[in-house]
Amino acid sequence: MGGVAAADDTTNSTANETSDQLEESGPIAQFSSGAVIEDYEFRDGYVWIDVQADRRTSVEIADSLAGIDQEGATEIPVETDTVRPGGGTVNAPVTEYNGGNSVTVTIDGQSVRLSTEMDEHQGENPFNYFGGTNGLFSGIGITVSLALGAAGFVLWREDNGVTKA
Repeated sequence: MGGVAAADDTTNSTANETSDQLEESGPIAQFSSGAVIEDYEFRDGYVWIDVQADRRTSVEIADSLAGIDQEGATEIPVETDTVRPGGGTVNAPVTEYNGGNSVTVTIDGQSVRLSTEMDEHQGENPFNYFGGTNGLFSGIGITVSLALGAAGFVLWREDNGVTKA
């Protein structure tokens, strides 16, 4: 029966938007119980979610990125809050990973994920295995210097140039 209907707009609304802009964009997600996520924002290690509901509603927020940079099993932290009839704002601490955040919001057994875009290139240095960019170019410089030095030594030790190879 019913499900979560998410809007096509995947950008995160900010506190700078006016109420007119929010009304024009429509709800972020609508649940079969009648609850609606109107807006959300990730700020200062927390997610702030505006929920509208016709009745007292329990809202669970799970940090979807908890333990993402760790090996093994990780307990997912879940914050539970209650929204009174008419609505309100709920918040929970979140983990940031590669510049992005993600939480799963569950209302009356139905879930929707709210997230920001992650920076795919953050932390990815192709020369990382060679000591970074400086380490790679230092290694190339040292190798070329040693090769030129060895060639110079061979030429210096020979009387009339290289006679045998």
